[in-house]
Amino acid sequence: MSSDLAAPAQKVSLHRWDVSGRYRHPHWLVFLCSGLADRGLSVVDGHAVRRGSDVWEGHLDVDASDAVTEAVDVAELASTPPAGRDSSVPVLREATVLRRVDGLLSVDVTADDELGLLGRFLRRVSVLTLLPVEMTIATQGGLVRDRFVLGGIGGRSPSEEVQAQLERVLAGLVVG
Repeated sequence: MSSDLAAPAQKVSLHRWDVSGRYRHPHWLVFLCSGLADRGLSVVDGHAVRRGSDVWEGHLDVDASDAVTEAVDVAELASTPPAGRDSSVPVLREATVLRRVDGLLSVDVTADDELGLLGRFLRRVSVLTLLPVEMTIATQGGLVRDRFVLGGIGGRSPSEEVQAQLERVLAGLVVG
């Protein structure tokens, strides 16, 4: 993994981290996103896709305006559960779930940008034994518009029951 400095935009200090490689723990994205938030780093853009059982390809753009990135070991964060657990409930404006032709679930989420939102959202989803297979993160003008492709353990298609549970959980997170 590498850390490349991207051009700052409107007093935002963006750092791009390559997240390509092997991640053996199924919750590595939860660990990474939560660990970054614990350090004051906010994931504002990115894309990652699983290419094999534990092989991922992608990048995350992180806003480091209020934090120091040099001391952050991304590989360590991705393999270690965060010491503290942010138990606050993620608040969403909108959430939709669609079943794809391959049986996986596509989830679109819109929310106000908030430090730690991504980690809290992924943790909620993981409780249902759903794991990201692909994710696209986009934040613009203080608004998050993210898309996740979720599968069951081993990349299997989630059951209709799990899909219904996910829809109920997400409906409970939508405010307004």
